[in-house]
Amino acid sequence: MIDQKYFSTSEIADMLEVNRYTVSLWIDHGEMKAMVTPGGHKKVARDEVARFIRERGGVAPAGLESENEIKIYIVDDEQDVSRYLSKCINLVFSGIKTVIFDNPVPALIEIGKSIPNMALLDIYMPDMDGINVCRMIREKKETGNIKIIAMSGKPDRNLINRVMEAGADEFYYKLSPIEDLIKAISKHLGMAPDEEKLRKLTKKHVD
Repeated sequence: MIDQKYFSTSEIADMLEVNRYTVSLWIDHGEMKAMVTPGGHKKVARDEVARFIRERGGVAPAGLESENEIKIYIVDDEQDVSRYLSKCINLVFSGIKTVIFDNPVPALIEIGKSIPNMALLDIYMPDMDGINVCRMIREKKETGNIKIIAMSGKPDRNLINRVMEAGADEFYYKLSPIEDLIKAISKHLGMAPDEEKLRKLTKKHVD
């Protein structure tokens, strides 16, 4: 089923373990984009199903998305922050898949299965702090090239020095403008954001 280009509401419901009427409501409310066949059936493209899953913090089933897609893992125990960053990234970049983790342990497990291009890594988290996570990523040959942007709401100079020594490529202060993070992502992944969408995003924050 994963190999097909479009999915029916029933197929999506089975995939997400919800009622198919719930899927229809998502479509009717504009949360999931769909096409309607001449016979009145709703069909959703596989990329749209994948986008819907990842924006809600889930991991798309294996094979649902293109292997060529750029992946960014967002690891932060504050889910509101993660969802906000995910939406901003998906708004201004095309071809990027964001996956949200609220705990570093499952994030490391997933990194071992599917290596991302970049990790946005919060420093203060339960179970394991971001500095140790950064070190673990850098220690393995398979994951050593992952771009890491460490994040914190506390711009402590000692903290910044420690996380950079652990192997982070950059530090992002969470209270800084979102365009600072977008520029950092652009620099380290070599991808240009959609400038018009970025202007709209930053203007919205200023207003």
